[in-house]
Amino acid sequence: MENYEILKALVLGIVEGLTEFLPISSTGHLILFGHMIDFNSDDGRVFEVVIQLGAILAVCWLYRVKIIELLKGLLSGDNEARHFAKSVILALNLFHKSKNAHFFVHYSSCKIYAFQA
Repeated sequence: MENYEILKALVLGIVEGLTEFLPISSTGHLILFGHMIDFNSDDGRVFEVVIQLGAILAVCWLYRVKIIELLKGLLSGDNEARHFAKSVILALNLFHKSKNAHFFVHYSSCKIYAFQA
């Protein structure tokens, strides 16, 4: 990889780091800056995916204690944890962009159903 490509990757890493925890779209800024600095090749797109995965893993690490508590609550039947899990599943369902699979939640029993379109 050329030094210029490494510099582009560094710029995108800084953009991702600065925008991840702000209430703005870090992905949108990453894509915009990628186009602005001509980092939109196939390798550039792979880099965008990998850097987003790194940001997701960093957030999971930051909230690991809360995530573990939530999972323990789900296993112990905690109603608050179940309600939160239903809300997350509903949010994922609402923003799901797949054209082939659709998910929905049956609220009274907390069952998840899936069907092919």
